[in-house]
Amino acid sequence: DSFQDWSKKLWRRKVLQSEFVTSENLRPELLREKILDIEGKELDLRKYLVGFHLSNLIYGSIHFNKNLRSVNIADNNLTSNAVEPITIALHNNVYVQSFDISSNYLLPKGAILLGSMLHRNRHLTMLNVSNCRLTDFGKNFDGVLKLRVGLEGHPTLRSLNVSSNMLGSRGVLILCALLCENYIINEIDFSKNNYVEAKKKPLLKLLDK
Repeated sequence: DSFQDWSKKLWRRKVLQSEFVTSENLRPELLREKILDIEGKELDLRKYLVGFHLSNLIYGSIHFNKNLRSVNIADNNLTSNAVEPITIALHNNVYVQSFDISSNYLLPKGAILLGSMLHRNRHLTMLNVSNCRLTDFGKNFDGVLKLRVGLEGHPTLRSLNVSSNMLGSRGVLILCALLCENYIINEIDFSKNNYVEAKKKPLLKLLDK
């Protein structure tokens, strides 16, 4: 059965029975407690070795928590396949405001998933995708283009971190162009992306609105 069809009771049972909570983690009891917490305002799973098999369970941690304001799954070596259930949990989510998915292996496919999520999510105010190999070492910009489309009409996002993604001048200019459509974003971190500063400056003037 699909994780999207799980009831809260079934999801809880799956978390308690999951062998991956214990087999893939050095702090299993604390991890299980964090996944099962659907009352707290923050879900912080940084460096928890989350892995692919736990991402379906984390979907429930986000989906069933109406108090949740911040999700941090940075530094987990997650691939795009592992990230997909988590991005789906943020579709139409009206509670989470901050999403940190930095230092994972998203690649262009993961950036496409984020763009799709942003198209359906209207409440995030901060997104951190630093160091996620969004361009596959500067070879593929499909994900960056999709990410820009998702950001262009986003009504609430104010802070975006895309540092350390090997965007180069091309990727930076692609994302800078969204500022012609989006007047809400007021902070973008482009640092450590190997771009030519002179090419970026004219578009970044759009931030001075």
